Amino acid sequence: MIKGEREGNAGLGSYHFKTDENDEFDQNTLGVPMNAKLMFYPARRFALGLGSGVNFNSINTTYSLNTVFQFN
Repeated sequence: MIKGEREGNAGLGSYHFKTDENDEFDQNTLGVPMNAKLMFYPARRFALGLGSGVNFNSINTTYSLNTVFQFN
């Protein structure tokens, strides 16, 4: 039987945003990152799943979606 597990976290941190060297846009702001993982365990010592993340801030909200492989 395949087991599943969920986990997530949120926080508060500094977000630094800079474009190309020739551009003058270089700013820092306060960001609120949130992450979540959905893991499936097809074997006792191996897990695979999806990880997602978002960082809310006043400059540029960023999103990510990742494939996760974990060996215990």
